[in-house]
Amino acid sequence: MKRILYLRGLYLITFLISFLVGLVFVENVKALDPKTAFLIWTFEEGSGDKVKDLSGNGNDGIIKGNSAKWVKGKFGNGLFLAGANHSINTEEAKGVSRTYFSECLWVNLANFSTEAQFGYINCKGQSNPRFFYFSSWSSAGGDHNCIHAGVLNLAGAWGRGFATGRLFSKDTWYFLACVIDTKQGFIKTYVDGKIPADGQTKIDVGDVPGEPVNIWVGGTPENYQWINGTIDEVAFFNVALSEDDINSIMKNGLSRAFAVRAQGKLPITWATIKSE
Repeated sequence: MKRILYLRGLYLITFLISFLVGLVFVENVKALDPKTAFLIWTFEEGSGDKVKDLSGNGNDGIIKGNSAKWVKGKFGNGLFLAGANHSINTEEAKGVSRTYFSECLWVNLANFSTEAQFGYINCKGQSNPRFFYFSSWSSAGGDHNCIHAGVLNLAGAWGRGFATGRLFSKDTWYFLACVIDTKQGFIKTYVDGKIPADGQTKIDVGDVPGEPVNIWVGGTPENYQWINGTIDEVAFFNVALSEDDINSIMKNGLSRAFAVRAQGKLPITWATIKSE
C-alpha cells in the first residue's frame, strides 16, 4: 500500500511539474503576435521553385537560379543559393510598413566575394529604389562579411543607413536581425541575438517614401548583390522587434516563437503547420 501511495504521489508531482512547464512554454509561444509579420518563410517545402508565405499575406517567394537547391537548414530544410543570378523574390510587397521594419533570418555563407543580400524591398516613385536594405556589404572593400542596413531618406534618396566592421566567418550559421524605427529614429542590427559594438546608429525620423513593389532575399533587381550560401527561417515584420523578441525567435525558432490561428482551426504552433 505504501508503495502504491508513493508511486501515485510521484506521478502527481511529475504531472504538476509538466503542467507548470507547459504553462511557461505556452506563455513564451504567445509572446510574439503573428499579425505583426508580413512574410514568414520556413523552407519546409523541401522541393519546387516556390516558398510559401505562412504569415497569411500572400508574399510567396519565387526561387530563381539553376543551381539553387534544397538542403538541410538550421531547422529542418533550408535553401542553398549559389551566388550570381540566384535569389528569392515576391510578386508583390503586401503588408509593408513605412515606419517600422524588422527582418530576421538564419544564414550560412560559403564565401564573401559578393555582397550577400539578406533582405531588400524595392519601391517605385523615388529616385532610388532601396526602400529597405539589409546586406553584408563592406565599406572597406575586400570580403563582404559585414552588415549594411538602411532605408531611403525623406527626399527618396539613399541616406539613412550605415555599415559595420567585419563580423562573419565562412561555413558558420548566424542568426541575423535588422530593426529600423523611423519614428524613434534608429537602426539596430543583431548577430546571434546581440548588437555588435558598431551595430546600431541614429537616423532622421520620418516615414519612408515610395511605393513598395517586391521583397527580395538572396539578391536584388540591381543584379549584383548575391548570397552564396544557405538560408533558413526568414521573417519580415511591420513593427520594431525588441531584443527579447529577437532572442526568442533565435532560441526557439519560428515554430515556437509564435502562436498562430490557421484558417478554420484553433490556435496552433508553426511546428504543426510545418508538418502538415
